[in-house]
Amino acid sequence: MLIPKELYEVVVILPQKYVDALLEKLGKEEIIEIKEFNEEYRQIPSIDTPLMRTNQEVKALMRIDYMIERLKVTKAKPGNISKEPINEAESIVDKIDTDYNKYIRAIEDNNILIERLNLLHEFLSSVKSIKIRENQTSFLITTDDDSWKEISKNLKDDGIGFFPIKKRISGEKTARFISVKNDDSEKVVGLFAGIADNVFSGNIKNIDKKLKEKINEIKKDIKDNQDRLENLPEEYGSLLFSLREQLNEKLKIIENKRNFLYSEFLSLINLWVAKSDYNMLKKIVSDSTNNNFVLYKENPKITDNPPTRLSNFFLFRPFEMLLEEFSLPGYKEIDPTFFIALFFPLFFGIMLSDVGYGLLLLIISSFILIKNKGKSRFGKIIFMCSLTTIAIGLYFGSWFGFNLTKVHLNPLHKPIELMLIALAIGVFYVNLSLILALVQSVIKKDWKFLLDEVLVWLFFEIGILFLVYPKLYEPYTTLPLNLLFSIGPVIYRLMRKGLLNILDFSKFFSTIISFIRISALAMSTVWISFAVNLIFNMLRQFPKGIIPAVVVLVLGHSFNFAFNTFGSFLQAMRLHYVEFLGQFYKGKGRKMNLFSIKKEYALNDAR
Repeated sequence: MLIPKELYEVVVILPQKYVDALLEKLGKEEIIEIKEFNEEYRQIPSIDTPLMRTNQEVKALMRIDYMIERLKVTKAKPGNISKEPINEAESIVDKIDTDYNKYIRAIEDNNILIERLNLLHEFLSSVKSIKIRENQTSFLITTDDDSWKEISKNLKDDGIGFFPIKKRISGEKTARFISVKNDDSEKVVGLFAGIADNVFSGNIKNIDKKLKEKINEIKKDIKDNQDRLENLPEEYGSLLFSLREQLNEKLKIIENKRNFLYSEFLSLINLWVAKSDYNMLKKIVSDSTNNNFVLYKENPKITDNPPTRLSNFFLFRPFEMLLEEFSLPGYKEIDPTFFIALFFPLFFGIMLSDVGYGLLLLIISSFILIKNKGKSRFGKIIFMCSLTTIAIGLYFGSWFGFNLTKVHLNPLHKPIELMLIALAIGVFYVNLSLILALVQSVIKKDWKFLLDEVLVWLFFEIGILFLVYPKLYEPYTTLPLNLLFSIGPVIYRLMRKGLLNILDFSKFFSTIISFIRISALAMSTVWISFAVNLIFNMLRQFPKGIIPAVVVLVLGHSFNFAFNTFGSFLQAMRLHYVEFLGQFYKGKGRKMNLFSIKKEYALNDAR
């Protein structure tokens, strides 16, 4: 836990035909990082880097992405796995595109038709007052001018009397209302066939009814096409997401295969794997290749620049985020996540130190975790910090600045005690960092760093302690250990680093004193709360003063909560990044890029 996982550098040799199946299984387990081969491997005869073609996969993936965006698909259930995702992606996108365009065109055409029918209805309403004889049949039609000339000529040629009423309803179309004798009605219908649009016949009341029925029928058709359009994401969403996932998987495999070496029949894979995962790797390779493989493993050297794979208890893992934002430890360097996870919430809790604020922070962090389904590392950090804030707040007896429970330490009355506690924390934590530096120097056999940056400060601190409490050594020896341990490191440091480095000793003391900011933030929280509550109590004494008093109380504590929550988080980070890690931590590690194929949608068996 205090050291990143130890790794093996492994070379796997296997027949080419097993490569894709092996990578799929390794991607599910997430235990390896695929690396490029060193140049010496490329000198082996008959071995070369493969040239992979990805045009088809990329084209299919782009079409899938385009269709997902076009349909505005945001979520989907798991779908079936396709045996040929490229071909299926092409055919599915073509089918969806055809259906989508068909529904859109139908809706657009029907909307135009609805608009014309509404104009016809308005026109019919304007002629309703005309009295039509019982022996006559009325017609409502739409035609263009040329078609009407042909119709009117045919009516005259057949000796059919008529008197049209017309109204222009669009650029080319005109609505006409005419009446003819009942005996001529069938002949007239024949003349309209294939020439006139929207032919409605009967008396005005019947025409009005038929027109409304036609409008409702088209509206229903529009609604049906809109429903079909809206159902496309649900109908095809699972398949689209499943295909996209499979295509991304293929591209990921292809991209990683660019790091392989190939002979005529064999593939060579170079990878990093944790020693604890080596047996699992061996089993997966054996199962995927029917035991046709060869594995070579080596212990990496620091100069090989191995990646870093942290290994922490699940409660401490969220705090890896803070380390990643700073710098990961190098290979075989101490991982300080354990100490950050222990002391970061403690420092934060002392600085915020109020039960009420801790409860607010608990609610906020719980909301973040629920919204992110428990996956937010930041939410987990805030959640743990809220618990320590509540615990320290109970010790201080502070509930939004009011002493509602027993007070064990009141920063308002005992600021010096709080400062001494912060200073003691500083002494302990700085010395902890020096001990870690000592351990790390021994592991790395960095004796120069051990003497110049670790032992010199530990001896100097012992010398200061002997100067203050000489009785610690006087009963045992007559040697002036206080002078040897206090002056000796100064002389050694000056000889090794030069005269100007005398300032490093004041810097060392300032590093410890810097921890007093813990008490400063705690007192800031308490004093602002006290001031807000004091103003609240003063205002509520006035007539009708309860409303402004409550406003001051809410706004004041909101400001104090926001300001000191941010300040506590920032200062806790600073104490770790500068005062703690600055004593021993070099960082410059590279996170292990685990080869991963996560299937969220393509989960079912192949068809």
